[in-house]
Amino acid sequence: MICRNLIVIIILFGLFSIHTDCNATEAPGYIVTENRDTISGVVQLSWFDQLTGGFILNGVEQESFYSRVVFKSKGESNFKTYFPEAIAGFGFRYDGVNYFYQRFKVERNSILVSESHQYRFLSLLYKGSLELYKDITFVENLHANTTHEKYLCFSSYYLFSPKKGLVRAEKNNQYKNVGDLFRYYGIEDKFIATIPHHANFNELKGWLALYDYWLWMK
Repeated sequence: MICRNLIVIIILFGLFSIHTDCNATEAPGYIVTENRDTISGVVQLSWFDQLTGGFILNGVEQESFYSRVVFKSKGESNFKTYFPEAIAGFGFRYDGVNYFYQRFKVERNSILVSESHQYRFLSLLYKGSLELYKDITFVENLHANTTHEKYLCFSSYYLFSPKKGLVRAEKNNQYKNVGDLFRYYGIEDKFIATIPHHANFNELKGWLALYDYWLWMK
């Protein structure tokens, strides 16, 4: 039975590769230019994990989008690679899910002044009273024993509002807890009082949704 299923998978994968690019597929999308113009077209999506080379069975390979996007506008025959320095953002729809990335200049922990800030595409996780974004970075694992352990993955979360700008959501001297960060963005103290002091900064999406619901119920 196992051998039969394996043969079916191999056949389906072979047929799939014939009708598509072996490395990527396409999704309807757009880019946002420096002048805030929206250009429609298609975004190229990779079938393979950019680090391990493994085939992605479900979802989208998103790691590469934090630093670049491969896009082809309507009427063009060739794809072009766009980096955060060139466009303000991009988005696409795949398998019923909308994805949006916006360019921001984020701080980096580096001893080099030239590398202390870097443009990145951050993925939008939530949009309401405030916007929540995510960044993913990789650091080489010097103690790796296998290919899958070659890089360490780190996720960073950011809050944004047009008035207050972008702030990394993490515990530091200025923001000792989630309530301190929310207070900086003007979230009402009555709601902040409901947030435990030990609330994790990685749980911001849930708290933001609760806050917008709390405002709606007032």
